[in-house]
Amino acid sequence: MTSKTKNPRLQAALKLAASGYKIFPVPPGSKQSYVSKNNKRLGSGEAWGMTDDPDLIQKYWKRWPGANVGLPTGAVNNLIVIETDTKAGHANLTEDGEISLKAIERGLGELPDTRMAQSPSGSLHRLYSHPRASLKVKNSSSEIGIGIDVRGDGGMVVAPPSERKDGVYRWLNQKAIAALPAAWVKELTEPVREPPAARQALPEDANWAEQYGAEDEDEAPTFEEVQEALSQIPNEDLNWERWNDVGLRTYAWTSDRKKFLALFDPWCRQSDKYGVKETPEQTFRRYRGSPPTRYTKRSIINLAEYGFDYDGNEPTEESVSWQQGNKNDESEKEPPPHEINGHASAATLGFTDQTKEHILVPYNFWDQYPTPDMIPGLFPKAIERLAVILSEVRGSDAAGLAMGGLLACGAAIPDCYKLQPKPRSDPGWLLDPRIWVAMVGGVASIKTSTVNSIRTPFFHINDEMFETYKRQMTRYNELEAADKRSEEEPQCVRIVISDSTSQAAQDIMRYSHDGVLNIQDELGHFFGSLDQFSHSGNTGAERFFWTQSFEGGRYFVDRVNKQRKFMIQNCGMSLFGGIQPEVIRRYGDNSANDGLLQRCLFVMLKKALLDRDTPVPSVQSEYNGLIYQLHKMPRGNIPPLNFTAEAAKVRERFAEKTMHLSDLYSGWSGKLSEHISKWRGLFCRVCLIIHLAETMDDESNIDVDVAERAYQLFIEYLLPHSEAFYLGVLNTTGEIGKLKSVAEFILAHERTEINGRDLQNMIRATRGLTSKDVDLVFQQMFYLSWVTPGEKKRSDSTKWVVNPLVHQLYDAKAEETRRRNEIIRNEILARKESKMHGMVGRER
Repeated sequence: MTSKTKNPRLQAALKLAASGYKIFPVPPGSKQSYVSKNNKRLGSGEAWGMTDDPDLIQKYWKRWPGANVGLPTGAVNNLIVIETDTKAGHANLTEDGEISLKAIERGLGELPDTRMAQSPSGSLHRLYSHPRASLKVKNSSSEIGIGIDVRGDGGMVVAPPSERKDGVYRWLNQKAIAALPAAWVKELTEPVREPPAARQALPEDANWAEQYGAEDEDEAPTFEEVQEALSQIPNEDLNWERWNDVGLRTYAWTSDRKKFLALFDPWCRQSDKYGVKETPEQTFRRYRGSPPTRYTKRSIINLAEYGFDYDGNEPTEESVSWQQGNKNDESEKEPPPHEINGHASAATLGFTDQTKEHILVPYNFWDQYPTPDMIPGLFPKAIERLAVILSEVRGSDAAGLAMGGLLACGAAIPDCYKLQPKPRSDPGWLLDPRIWVAMVGGVASIKTSTVNSIRTPFFHINDEMFETYKRQMTRYNELEAADKRSEEEPQCVRIVISDSTSQAAQDIMRYSHDGVLNIQDELGHFFGSLDQFSHSGNTGAERFFWTQSFEGGRYFVDRVNKQRKFMIQNCGMSLFGGIQPEVIRRYGDNSANDGLLQRCLFVMLKKALLDRDTPVPSVQSEYNGLIYQLHKMPRGNIPPLNFTAEAAKVRERFAEKTMHLSDLYSGWSGKLSEHISKWRGLFCRVCLIIHLAETMDDESNIDVDVAERAYQLFIEYLLPHSEAFYLGVLNTTGEIGKLKSVAEFILAHERTEINGRDLQNMIRATRGLTSKDVDLVFQQMFYLSWVTPGEKKRSDSTKWVVNPLVHQLYDAKAEETRRRNEIIRNEILARKESKMHGMVGRER
């Protein structure tokens, strides 16, 4: 557990300094320094304020306690770093850096094992010793290979356990730092050149030292001076990071909306990327919600004079080469067409825009939604080992075992353990360690063995409870009749139910105060039971009961006609099982919008691979033991757990992220938007489960490491699964199914425009829609860049113009749709002709 009195990043900085490394404090989310070389009040006099002086390091972190640890590379620290980026974490990459690295190793030889770290985006950092002082290791991005960055002389990396909004930097091992092979040294180095002539010193704020230097800044520039500065910053092919940097500096000069837009909007319009990620108006709202604090009012002037400086050093020829038209950096190139989906500009794909307007790439309704492999380090160790090892020998997907094991931990924890996320503002908000997980996969995804592995320890616990019940019942039966009347008859307590009706579940929960685990090989029975009373009028009561079982707490059963009157002390249920895509698709299309489906965490299982019969460690026994230990945790009046101060910030960041994602999907998939909106509570529940599964400690609060892991679990792992389920499995039905049908109609008929009558008369999926529903369909198609409003013929009718890129991008899909329609038409005609021939024959 992390000590409450120690700053882990400060401790890491001191440890590195004690090992002979110079470090500096880094603002979270950046690769700069809080300290400039020229700071005479607080600094070492070296670039970035780097130092190995422990007293100065203490001063740095006393002033900036949230700072990350910056580690300079090059001869200064006898260190270079080879970084391999991932496609998942870097949208501009065409392949993973690890793949590129293996190709290079075939030519230069394999790199030796060495110390490694991992960034929140999944990038791997390999640390090697610097060759020698007479050689310079050049910094580069995707130069020696796609997705491979080299950090050498004048460069830096962020060291663990630093953190940013999307996660935490982690050490992957503690191996000794190895030396590079000779072939690699030759590839990465060049002779040291004579130092260039002295340059003009940068002002302090150019090196992001604003937090201490704001009081020393010169007089703020005028509107005309800022306007002139922006005119000197070209905006033809900047990447998002630099684009955003200009916006932040402009906002630092003024937070007035009109002035900001008057300056920033014209600058943005110089580029074809205008509006691709967000409009200037949206940018302003984002900055207003989280104002920048690391810039002074002169930051935009400094940028115009000195250029971008991503390494935190004074300007070099390389750092200002963009001003001279040098655009050879691979990291700033746009991704190829097959990587872009949704709101990308037509210009980035090489399409000609005859109208001279900014056209966005239409959404691909036929795109696939791949899910990631299990991310190491997110789950408790026993769960991760169970998932990894059993999935390897069975050929199954580790996702089901990992999420099922996490759910099982929560189901085993007594209900008296709760989390209080907001003790000051909302002390009554208490959450249990209870989640619902549904594995979605076909018959070849090995769901049954996963379910069996997860429920095995609960059967043992059930048997133990039954033995206790038999002993109590034997003693009760030995009592005299008078004593029996004064004592309540023992009841059999259970922890597992399966294939139970709501009434049967109520009878079991009545005596199971810690809640139950509903685990089923096929969840179709559970979802199907929700509609079995639809003709009797009881479907609302059924849904309400099962929805309440997710929340837990008291539940009153009061059925007069069946003489059922009692109270369930804890109506809490964990739910786990598998279901086939076709089954859940039918339910998802017809179910009431009561949030029951959105409470599930859906895990998309990959098709099974070849299984193996090899000896494996006793991971099942290790998992069984963990579940049994959690079930035996002390019961009683346990005070609720809280987040530490740093973990609470992660929770708030997660809430902001889910609000953004929910808004993003609201105009696209309402069900996915609603599902993500429920993640705030689920995030807290998962934090509680991980914390107790690893510590079984009810006295220490949930620390930042657990919160960051839960953040990464939802955003990097579960979000792709949710997209695959709601946009993939359910996309043939409901609102997305309608939009896809409209898209196929446009392609098959080569339409350049479309109106409401087409939807109401010619497309089966939208036939019979009201005018209001038709307008909603067109608004969604507009949001996905398929159509734009055209001429309004009548007050109630608008012609919508089809994005010309539709027919260029999806020509193959159009041909496929036309062939399919032709086959269907020919089949219908053949049946009609056959029927007519039969009728003629009978007449003869």
